[in-house]
Amino acid sequence: MHIRSWGRTQNLHWSKYLLVAGFRRANTVQDRISAGFGLDGAKQIMFASGMRKLWPSLDSQATTPRNVLRWVALAIASAAYGGGAFASDPVARFVSLKADRLDVRAGPGPTHKVAWVFQRAGLPVEVLGESNGWREIRDVDGAVGWVQARHLSLRRTVIITGIVTGTTAGVATVGGIALKARASDGADTLLLTEPGIVANLVACDGLWCQVGLADIRGFLPQNQLWGVLKGEIVK
Repeated sequence: MHIRSWGRTQNLHWSKYLLVAGFRRANTVQDRISAGFGLDGAKQIMFASGMRKLWPSLDSQATTPRNVLRWVALAIASAAYGGGAFASDPVARFVSLKADRLDVRAGPGPTHKVAWVFQRAGLPVEVLGESNGWREIRDVDGAVGWVQARHLSLRRTVIITGIVTGTTAGVATVGGIALKARASDGADTLLLTEPGIVANLVACDGLWCQVGLADIRGFLPQNQLWGVLKGEIVK
Protein backbone atom coordinates (compact mmCIF):
# COMPACT_ATOMS: atom_id res chain seq x y z
CA MET A 1 0.00 0.00 0.00
CA HIS A 2 1.49 3.35 -1.08
CA ILE A 3 1.34 6.05 1.55
CA ARG A 4 -0.03 8.57 -0.97
CA SER A 5 -3.14 6.46 -1.43
CA TRP A 6 -4.13 6.81 2.25
CA GLY A 7 -5.73 10.23 1.91
CA ARG A 8 -7.81 9.15 -1.08
CA THR A 9 -9.05 5.90 0.40
CA GLN A 10 -12.01 6.27 2.76
CA ASN A 11 -12.81 2.68 3.71
CA LEU A 12 -9.48 0.94 4.24
CA HIS A 13 -9.57 -2.21 6.33
CA TRP A 14 -6.46 -1.50 8.38
CA SER A 15 -6.05 -5.07 9.65
CA LYS A 16 -5.18 -6.10 6.07
CA TYR A 17 -2.12 -3.89 6.13
CA LEU A 18 -0.88 -3.58 9.71
CA LEU A 19 0.22 -7.17 10.08
CA VAL A 20 1.55 -6.82 13.61
CA ALA A 21 1.15 -9.52 16.28
CA GLY A 22 -2.17 -9.11 18.00
CA PHE A 23 -3.49 -6.40 15.67
CA ARG A 24 -6.28 -8.42 14.07
CA ARG A 25 -7.51 -9.85 17.33
CA ALA A 26 -8.26 -6.50 19.01
CA ASN A 27 -11.59 -4.70 18.85
CA THR A 28 -10.73 -1.03 18.28
CA VAL A 29 -8.04 1.00 16.57
CA GLN A 30 -6.70 1.92 20.02
CA ASP A 31 -6.57 -1.73 21.10
CA ARG A 32 -5.05 -2.88 17.81
CA ILE A 33 -2.22 -0.37 17.80
CA SER A 34 -1.60 -0.85 21.53
CA ALA A 35 -1.27 -4.61 20.96
CA GLY A 36 0.84 -4.12 17.84
CA PHE A 37 3.41 -2.03 19.72
CA GLY A 38 3.47 -4.48 22.63
CA LEU A 39 2.34 -1.94 25.21
CA ASP A 40 1.96 -3.56 28.62
CA GLY A 41 -0.38 -2.59 31.47
CA ALA A 42 1.00 0.79 32.58
CA LYS A 43 2.07 1.86 29.09
CA GLN A 44 -1.43 1.09 27.84
CA ILE A 45 -2.72 3.41 30.57
CA MET A 46 -0.30 6.12 29.45
CA PHE A 47 -1.30 5.51 25.83
CA ALA A 48 -5.04 5.87 26.47
CA SER A 49 -4.81 8.76 28.93
CA GLY A 50 -2.36 10.59 26.68
CA MET A 51 -4.81 10.42 23.81
CA ARG A 52 -7.54 11.84 26.03
CA LYS A 53 -5.26 14.78 26.83
CA LEU A 54 -4.00 15.54 23.32
CA TRP A 55 -7.05 14.68 21.24
CA PRO A 56 -10.17 14.47 23.50
CA SER A 57 -12.48 13.89 20.53
CA LEU A 58 -10.39 11.09 19.05
CA ASP A 59 -12.48 8.08 18.05
CA SER A 60 -11.12 4.68 19.15
CA GLN A 61 -13.17 3.02 16.38
CA ALA A 62 -12.67 5.25 13.33
CA THR A 63 -10.15 4.01 10.74
CA THR A 64 -9.56 7.27 8.89
CA PRO A 65 -5.90 7.90 8.03
CA ARG A 66 -5.57 10.93 10.35
CA ASN A 67 -7.18 9.04 13.24
CA VAL A 68 -4.95 6.00 12.86
CA LEU A 69 -1.77 8.03 12.44
CA ARG A 70 -2.48 9.91 15.67
CA TRP A 71 -2.92 6.63 17.53
CA VAL A 72 0.33 5.31 16.03
CA ALA A 73 2.23 8.48 16.98
CA LEU A 74 1.27 8.23 20.63
CA ALA A 75 1.85 4.47 20.72
CA ILE A 76 5.45 5.11 19.65
CA ALA A 77 5.83 7.73 22.37
CA SER A 78 4.29 5.46 25.01
CA ALA A 79 6.51 2.53 24.04
CA ALA A 80 9.64 4.67 24.05
CA TYR A 81 9.01 6.72 27.16
CA GLY A 82 7.51 4.38 29.70
CA GLY A 83 7.36 6.40 32.90
CA GLY A 84 7.48 9.67 30.96
CA ALA A 85 4.92 12.36 30.23
CA PHE A 86 1.82 10.36 30.94
CA ALA A 87 3.05 8.22 33.84
CA SER A 88 1.87 10.73 36.43
CA ASP A 89 -1.54 11.14 34.88
CA PRO A 90 -4.09 10.36 37.63
CA VAL A 91 -6.70 9.09 35.19
CA ALA A 92 -7.13 5.31 35.03
CA ARG A 93 -4.37 4.58 37.49
CA PHE A 94 -6.38 1.69 38.86
CA VAL A 95 -6.03 -1.70 37.22
CA SER A 96 -7.03 -5.24 38.19
CA LEU A 97 -5.25 -8.55 38.66
CA LYS A 98 -5.23 -11.10 35.87
CA ALA A 99 -3.93 -14.06 37.87
CA ASP A 100 -5.70 -16.15 40.51
CA ARG A 101 -2.41 -16.39 42.38
CA LEU A 102 0.14 -13.59 42.27
CA ASP A 103 3.29 -13.06 44.30
CA VAL A 104 3.78 -9.48 45.48
CA ARG A 105 7.45 -8.72 46.09
CA ALA A 106 9.25 -6.16 48.24
CA GLY A 107 10.99 -4.68 45.20
CA PRO A 108 10.95 -4.65 41.38
CA GLY A 109 12.49 -7.98 40.51
CA PRO A 110 12.32 -11.75 41.13
CA THR A 111 15.21 -11.64 43.61
CA HIS A 112 13.23 -9.58 46.10
CA LYS A 113 11.39 -11.49 48.78
CA VAL A 114 7.68 -12.22 48.50
CA ALA A 115 5.80 -9.82 50.78
CA TRP A 116 2.42 -11.47 50.33
CA VAL A 117 0.39 -13.43 47.80
CA PHE A 118 -2.85 -12.40 46.10
CA GLN A 119 -5.15 -15.37 45.65
CA ARG A 120 -7.98 -13.92 43.60
CA ALA A 121 -8.12 -12.59 40.05
CA GLY A 122 -10.02 -9.37 39.38
CA LEU A 123 -9.03 -7.49 42.52
CA PRO A 124 -8.45 -3.77 41.93
CA VAL A 125 -5.05 -2.29 42.74
CA GLU A 126 -3.63 1.21 42.40
CA VAL A 127 -0.49 1.72 40.29
CA LEU A 128 2.07 3.90 42.11
CA GLY A 129 5.19 3.46 40.00
CA GLU A 130 7.05 1.32 37.49
CA SER A 131 10.48 -0.11 36.86
CA ASN A 132 11.67 -2.40 34.06
CA GLY A 133 8.46 -4.34 33.51
CA TRP A 134 7.42 -4.24 37.16
CA ARG A 135 4.69 -2.13 38.74
CA GLU A 136 4.51 -0.79 42.27
CA ILE A 137 0.94 -1.28 43.46
CA ARG A 138 -1.19 -0.59 46.52
CA ASP A 139 -4.16 -2.72 47.59
CA VAL A 140 -7.37 -1.83 49.39
CA ASP A 141 -5.71 -2.29 52.79
CA GLY A 142 -2.90 0.12 51.93
CA ALA A 143 -0.22 -2.55 51.53
CA VAL A 144 2.40 -1.67 48.90
CA GLY A 145 4.49 -4.06 46.82
CA TRP A 146 5.72 -4.92 43.33
CA VAL A 147 4.28 -7.24 40.66
CA GLN A 148 5.11 -7.95 37.04
CA ALA A 149 3.17 -5.68 34.67
CA ARG A 150 2.02 -8.62 32.53
CA HIS A 151 -0.17 -9.79 35.40
CA LEU A 152 -2.20 -6.56 35.41
CA SER A 153 -5.28 -5.84 33.33
CA LEU A 154 -6.87 -2.54 32.27
CA ARG A 155 -10.27 -4.00 33.15
CA ARG A 156 -11.66 -1.83 35.94
CA THR A 157 -13.11 -3.37 39.07
CA VAL A 158 -14.03 -1.94 42.47
CA ILE A 159 -14.40 -3.21 46.02
CA ILE A 160 -17.54 -2.23 47.91
CA THR A 161 -16.39 -0.73 51.19
CA GLY A 162 -19.74 -0.45 52.97
CA ILE A 163 -21.07 2.06 55.50
CA VAL A 164 -19.99 2.24 59.14
CA THR A 165 -23.20 1.75 61.14
CA GLY A 166 -21.73 1.71 64.66
CA THR A 167 -19.17 0.02 66.86
CA THR A 168 -19.05 -3.24 68.80
CA ALA A 169 -16.37 -3.59 71.49
CA GLY A 170 -14.49 -0.75 69.86
CA VAL A 171 -14.63 -2.35 66.40
CA ALA A 172 -16.52 -0.58 63.61
CA THR A 173 -19.63 -2.33 62.36
CA VAL A 174 -19.99 -2.03 58.62
CA GLY A 175 -23.30 -2.43 56.81
CA GLY A 176 -24.08 -3.10 53.19
CA ILE A 177 -25.07 -0.61 50.50
CA ALA A 178 -28.22 -0.69 48.41
CA LEU A 179 -27.61 -1.27 44.71
CA LYS A 180 -29.93 1.20 43.02
CA ALA A 181 -31.73 0.94 39.69
CA ARG A 182 -30.78 4.56 38.91
CA ALA A 183 -28.16 7.02 40.13
CA SER A 184 -30.38 8.40 42.88
CA ASP A 185 -31.01 7.74 46.56
CA GLY A 186 -34.72 7.61 45.77
CA ALA A 187 -34.38 4.94 43.08
CA ASP A 188 -35.62 1.37 43.56
CA THR A 189 -33.24 -0.97 45.38
CA LEU A 190 -32.17 -3.97 43.33
CA LEU A 191 -30.31 -5.73 46.14
CA LEU A 192 -28.28 -5.08 49.29
CA THR A 193 -24.57 -5.52 48.70
CA GLU A 194 -22.07 -6.80 51.25
CA PRO A 195 -18.78 -5.06 52.15
CA GLY A 196 -15.79 -6.60 50.42
CA ILE A 197 -17.65 -7.65 47.27
CA VAL A 198 -15.72 -7.10 44.03
CA ALA A 199 -17.79 -5.62 41.20
CA ASN A 200 -17.04 -4.77 37.59
CA LEU A 201 -16.86 -1.02 37.03
CA VAL A 202 -18.99 0.16 34.10
CA ALA A 203 -19.13 3.95 34.41
CA CYS A 204 -18.93 6.82 36.95
CA ASP A 205 -20.18 10.40 36.87
CA GLY A 206 -18.19 11.62 39.87
CA LEU A 207 -20.95 10.89 42.39
CA TRP A 208 -22.41 7.53 41.36
CA CYS A 209 -20.91 4.52 39.63
CA GLN A 210 -22.66 1.91 37.55
CA VAL A 211 -21.33 -1.53 38.44
CA GLY A 212 -21.95 -5.09 37.40
CA LEU A 213 -22.58 -7.90 39.87
CA ALA A 214 -22.97 -11.21 38.05
CA ASP A 215 -25.78 -10.48 35.55
CA ILE A 216 -27.15 -7.45 37.44
CA ARG A 217 -26.20 -3.85 36.75
CA GLY A 218 -26.99 -1.03 39.12
CA PHE A 219 -25.67 2.12 40.77
CA LEU A 220 -23.67 2.67 43.96
CA PRO A 221 -22.34 5.89 45.56
CA GLN A 222 -18.83 6.49 44.26
CA ASN A 223 -17.51 7.34 47.72
CA GLN A 224 -18.42 3.85 48.94
CA LEU A 225 -16.18 2.12 46.40
CA TRP A 226 -12.43 1.45 46.38
CA GLY A 227 -10.81 1.27 42.97
CA VAL A 228 -11.97 4.58 41.56
CA LEU A 229 -10.63 8.06 42.32
CA LYS A 230 -12.70 10.68 44.11
CA GLY A 231 -14.68 12.56 41.48
CA GLU A 232 -13.24 10.45 38.64
CA ILE A 233 -15.33 10.27 35.48
CA VAL A 234 -15.37 6.82 33.90
CA LYS A 235 -17.05 6.26 30.54
